[in-house]
Amino acid sequence: MSKDHSTDPDQIDTGKPVTELTSLMIKPDSSFFRKIHNSIQRRTLAAQTIDFSLMAMFQTFMDYLIAALQALSGQTDKERK
Repeated sequence: MSKDHSTDPDQIDTGKPVTELTSLMIKPDSSFFRKIHNSIQRRTLAAQTIDFSLMAMFQTFMDYLIAALQALSGQTDKERK
């Protein structure tokens, strides 16, 4: 009979750990972590720059749209207040 492991994946027998793999472990350099950190910072900077650019463009568009609608309606700044 075959065991049904599809019901609970935590109960799967993975066997004994391979002890030879611990001798193959290489400690990473400090430059490795610096490269990862710099990569994360570049992506964050790019995301924030795009976010700022799109928000500035949207805000400018809305300001022009509001000004155009006010000009078409004939409403002045003094009449709005």
